[in-house]
Amino acid sequence: MKVLLFITGHSQLHEYNYFNKFLQQTSLKCDIFIYCNNASIAPHIVKYYQEFPQTNKQLFITTLNSGYRTGGMEAMSRAIQMGVFHGYDYVIHLHPDVFLTESIYLNKILYTNLENDTVFFMTRYFPDDPNHFSSDFFIFKPRLLTVNIFFAELYTYTDSPEHYLYHVIKKYNVKHQVVKRFDNDNWSPRRIDDHLKLYHEHDLELVKGKFIVYLTFMGGGLGDKLMDLMGLCVMCKYIDKIPGVGFNRYVKNYVWGTNFYDTSLFSFGGGLVLDPVDYEYTVTSPNASISLSPYFMFNYLKQLGNLTLQDISESYRGLIKPSRQIVEMIPVETRGAYGIHLRKSDKIITTAKVSDLRNENSLDEFYIIMNALMSDVKDIVSKEPGAIFLVVSEDTLWKFEIMEMISKFGDVKFIKLNYTTNQNTDSVLDLFALSQCKEILQGVKYSTFSMTAAIIGNCKLRNYAHFVSGTNLVNAWNSVIEINGQKASILTGDCILGYSGFIVKNRNQEPCA
Repeated sequence: MKVLLFITGHSQLHEYNYFNKFLQQTSLKCDIFIYCNNASIAPHIVKYYQEFPQTNKQLFITTLNSGYRTGGMEAMSRAIQMGVFHGYDYVIHLHPDVFLTESIYLNKILYTNLENDTVFFMTRYFPDDPNHFSSDFFIFKPRLLTVNIFFAELYTYTDSPEHYLYHVIKKYNVKHQVVKRFDNDNWSPRRIDDHLKLYHEHDLELVKGKFIVYLTFMGGGLGDKLMDLMGLCVMCKYIDKIPGVGFNRYVKNYVWGTNFYDTSLFSFGGGLVLDPVDYEYTVTSPNASISLSPYFMFNYLKQLGNLTLQDISESYRGLIKPSRQIVEMIPVETRGAYGIHLRKSDKIITTAKVSDLRNENSLDEFYIIMNALMSDVKDIVSKEPGAIFLVVSEDTLWKFEIMEMISKFGDVKFIKLNYTTNQNTDSVLDLFALSQCKEILQGVKYSTFSMTAAIIGNCKLRNYAHFVSGTNLVNAWNSVIEINGQKASILTGDCILGYSGFIVKNRNQEPCA
């Protein structure tokens, strides 16, 4: 697949430097053609052009300029006339101040549409104007474009370039597809868009800081990964950087299965970049789910001033959503259900095993917690005839055993999820289904899986660790969600004694404050 980035600019100069840096952090394989209609900046633009590492690149400078309104369309028309696009499967047109921070979704569009007859892939950024296409970014297949539509009314059309694009594509009945960019189809305020991860920004002072901070290790299960990911995104929000992770870089086999998860099952916010090729900073989380929790995050970010613990805690929510595929697999009645998360396998320990009893359970503790949970369930059933429950667990036999016990309490209903044959897809479904429940009951002392579900869904959590322990690790997240009927406005750190916070380093592995 041959792809050409066709970059059209006029007065932009330093933008090419940042454009190049962002591009090298992605996995997009492409050639470069820079079209500049401003000859006065020629000596300077050459320097930035030469810094692009692509072997196949061209710089074209001309004095021909039809102006702001049609200058970009004029560049497209001239390039067609000059045969610049010949031999390419795709041409991606954009401006030098439209920075490509990630290429995963873009690559997916390119590969999945390679053999079909769609010519243009357009985006929108005006929510109340259906008769426009974004002019700062679009994709087309030059071999399928048989007419130079850009030239059609180039010097007579008097409306905006966005309306011109829409007008000529409709006029010539060119087959096209609208690609989602912003969730609300609104460019304002300027930000990294939700889908293509494009960052159209004119203020270079803002651009300078937007380079990737990479979370060096994402181990553990799904909950551990997602909690650390949320912490990284919160940090990057306040220090104005781009979060980046290798979500499946470290795959390991556990008692309950592997920790490889299909990232297409999630919709990640916070401008997250998956599997960046390069990055400026690294973050290490020594203790998964704790090192990047609100307590350590607040202590790190409070130096910025005017930030409260509640500000930071609220930022953990809304960063992770289910994909459309997962949404369609969750029954509607889940919203009125009580979620029960059961764990066995690696959460139940023997005395011969050295463990942290704050997040794992001795056999005696396990039975105490389960007795307390079942007592609550019995109380719910007695007060709410027809109560609905969603029970999830990595241990299927244990799950059905508990469901059978609950059914003897009275009139109850159970949510049945339509599982696939893929264990890890089913784990993702379990997590997002739990997040839709009105309350989650945890069947072990501490589980990042159901904690994450509670954060995602902003739902109440019942935890029973206080029946067996003086310190409760779950309280590290009590400023984000309501736990056992309470929400914390202050975190003392007592529950996480012995745990350490995250570490930020620059490219030279020097610590950063």
